Amino acid sequence: MRSEIRLPDGYHEIDRIDLQENRRLGFRIGLAAVALAVLMIAVAAVFVPLTELFSPLVGIRLYIARLLALVLGAAAYALLHELMEGYLLRRFGSVKETYHMSLLSPSVGSNAYFDKKRYLLIVLMPTVFWTVVLTAACCFVPRSWFWVAYLIQVFNLSGAVGDFYLCFRLSRLPLDILIQDSGTQVRVYSRTEKLEKRPK
Repeated sequence: MRSEIRLPDGYHEIDRIDLQENRRLGFRIGLAAVALAVLMIAVAAVFVPLTELFSPLVGIRLYIARLLALVLGAAAYALLHELMEGYLLRRFGSVKETYHMSLLSPSVGSNAYFDKKRYLLIVLMPTVFWTVVLTAACCFVPRSWFWVAYLIQVFNLSGAVGDFYLCFRLSRLPLDILIQDSGTQVRVYSRTEKLEKRPK
């Protein structure tokens, strides 16, 4: 099964994930994202001091150029990440995608229903792809530019904490599930009769 435009007969909702509605879960995921970001920065700072990014001793032009590259690079990454996810939604059967743009958490969704395997690929593939690209950038850019690439990597991985949680939660559900992701809310459907308990 690739995807379904309409929910097949016999399926009903067994789980729903909405971080705007479930503020406690959203807070926990946000806290985990911040913790991961702090940990990543602390580990990298052992090898390349963070002061190298903010030091004006390299020259004011290079200093400004790096800060601009960091801000624009993070914005470009966020846009390209969602465009890639939108492409995967379309590739796996979505007819129309809806983009939700916000400063901290842009997202893309679809009204189509995806099976577990393809949905997990859609969710994880952009993060895996950009992790490889940004890791390569961190290895090959000059030391003075390391933190620009690395902080975008931090943005990439800490921003994916919600996706990791979603994949873990879905992995525990029946194989026959269909997932509909509107971009702000994920609904899970199955033929099973048992309703899953939702974390508070």
